[in-house]
Amino acid sequence: MASSAPFSVDRVDQPGGPVLLRLRGELDVHGAPLLRGKLLDLLPERPPLVLDLQALDFMDSSGLAVLLELRSRARSSGWHVSVRGTRGRVRELLQRTGTLTLVEAEPDLPAAPA
Repeated sequence: MASSAPFSVDRVDQPGGPVLLRLRGELDVHGAPLLRGKLLDLLPERPPLVLDLQALDFMDSSGLAVLLELRSRARSSGWHVSVRGTRGRVRELLQRTGTLTLVEAEPDLPAAPA
């Protein structure tokens, strides 16, 4: 799918709280490396992480692969990561592939301010 909304990742740090990454636009083969790079940058310190997908309009299999890789790394290293806010076509992709319950969970950490 041709990307009509550029993909971006906004990072919000809260003292003593989780790191919030807000994903926006269309996460496809062009945006997946950007997201993967941001996640790899966080991996050494493994801060509590919340991925907010509320503003994500589209995701293809390359974006899904990044989320599944993140889930795997988090589980194997004890990194607390949660995903929230799936909707529309993104939620539909996760449901159709049977991965919604694998990646989405409401965080038990306080949400970052908007």
